[in-house]
Order: sequence, then C-alpha cells, then structure tokens
Amino acid sequence: MKMLLFSLASLSLLSGPTGCGSGNVATDSAAVETASVVETEANPRPQAQMPDSNVREESAPVQEPISSVLTWYGIEEGYGKAAAEQKVLLIDAYTEWCGWCKVMDKKTYTDVRVIEALNRDFVCVKFNPEIAKSFNLGGKAFNQTSFHQWLSYGESTGYPTTFFWMHPGKDEVRYNQPGYLEVDDFLRLLALALNSK
Repeated sequence: MKMLLFSLASLSLLSGPTGCGSGNVATDSAAVETASVVETEANPRPQAQMPDSNVREESAPVQEPISSVLTWYGIEEGYGKAAAEQKVLLIDAYTEWCGWCKVMDKKTYTDVRVIEALNRDFVCVKFNPEIAKSFNLGGKAFNQTSFHQWLSYGESTGYPTTFFWMHPGKDEVRYNQPGYLEVDDFLRLLALALNSK
C-alpha cells in the first residue's frame, strides 16, 4: 500500500527545513520594527482613573481560550478519546536525539494558536518509536516498531513526522507530514487535515 502524504506544495514548504538529517535550515531574518511612545506636552500619557463605585459597567463576556497548555495523551488513551469524540488522532513521532523534534516542541507546539487548534479539534499523542512499548488499538496488538511501520505504510519518514489518523475506531485512513514545520505552516496543515476529514 502506498504511503499517503498531504500535498503541501501550495504551502511552499519544499524550501524550508524538513527534519533530522534531511537539509539545512532556511531561517527567516525579517527585521522586527518596534514602535515607541514618546510622551510630549501635546500628547501626554493618559492617566488611569478610578471607576465611580456608583456606576455599574456592563461588559461583554471575554471568551477564554480552550487552554494555554497542549494536552498530550498516551497512545491507547488518545486512540480511545479520538474514537469516542470522532476527532482526528494526531501522532507526533519523535526521538530523543532529533534536533528538529526539539525545535518543533519548543517553537511550534508552544504557540497559543497551535495549542488552541489542537486542543479543540484533535487528540494529540507523542510517540517515540525507539522506546519499547506494546499496546492494543481497536483489537490490533502493536509494539513500537510495528506501530511506526503501520503508521507510515512501511515507508521511512524521518523525524519529526506528524501522522494524522483520520477516523480512529472506524477505518485506518492516515496521512503524514514529515519534517519540522513553523507555526503558520503547521496551522495550514491542521486546516488541511480537518478539511480532508
């Protein structure tokens, strides 16, 4: 069976970093402009005023973010939750020695927009194929190696690789995206995964 990959050519990711041992980093060195407020006589700094205790102010409710912390599940727990909630199971395949995996953890998976999207629309699992483990998913027994081979349709993908199991508990359709992705590219990938559901 042929490995299914999301088509990300439209995201222009081909020139960016792709993962451990597979290319150089193309970094964005766009200058960041900062604005400073200069206090002048014509433009004095506004002074804070204490509210009048007799005046009741009506305000619109503030919509709280789903969470500021990304929730990761174990493989069996994540599979059960994704199947029960009919969500896509996102599996982050990483290793301890993979530098790009660490960069993705530090930069991409800590972004508030990524955290909100993942906690809302996906169930997320961290998976290290180099740690001996066995588990049962939907009546199938796996160890770490057989699960990794199953996820990738027997192909080598490198690290990190983001796997999307579209309908856990219903079918075995899964896609993958090898390599490190910056925040905006990862958000587009998540939208693409949801649209493919």
